[in-house]
Formats: sequence, structure tokens, C-alpha cells
Amino acid sequence: MTNLSVKAEVANLSEFLNASREVTKKAVELQEAIQRLNAIELEISTIVDNTKVSVNSNGVELEAPKIIV
Repeated sequence: MTNLSVKAEVANLSEFLNASREVTKKAVELQEAIQRLNAIELEISTIVDNTKVSVNSNGVELEAPKIIV
């Protein structure tokens, strides 16, 4: 059986490490932003034929059986 070897030369390792840290930081920030967006419940209210209609971010009717947009 033949032994194989690999020689690798790394240049600009500190630059790579700094870029990796920055990518990790941005990934964490993105995950936090996604969690904040998921926590927000958007509510829309309007008056239709003197009937108050409210809808949350999932489009679920809260107070009336009919929504006209």
C-alpha cells in the first residue's frame, strides 16, 4: 500500500481568520433579526360596512367573518 502525503501552504491566514469572524458575527446578527421578525405580530384593522375587521400576520380574521381589501 502506498502512502500519500499532502503539502498545503496557507497565505494570509490572519486575513482569513478575520473574515471568518466577521461572517460568524453577521450570521448571528441575521439569526437575531429573523427571531425578532418572527416575534412581531402584524395587525391590520379597517372598517368594512361599519364592521371592524382585524387581521394578524397569519391572515387570521379576529373580529369579523368577512374582509374586503
